[in-house]
Amino acid sequence: MKRAQNEGKSLQEFMYEHTLRLADGEEIAAVQYKMLEQQSQLAQIIQANTEALLAQETRWRALLGEEE
Repeated sequence: MKRAQNEGKSLQEFMYEHTLRLADGEEIAAVQYKMLEQQSQLAQIIQANTEALLAQETRWRALLGEEE
């Protein structure tokens, strides 16, 4: 509110202009890039966990004498 007052604008005007600057700026691109990196890391973790669970299932089946 102080920044809006210092610029002689209403809070709504200030926030609208600030939002436009963010949307046009590199901040949004940086956030999107970070999200893509995190999605990629998550996919790798899920894949590793899936493989570990399948290997564990195979070991349990072998211990219990079950065939696949």
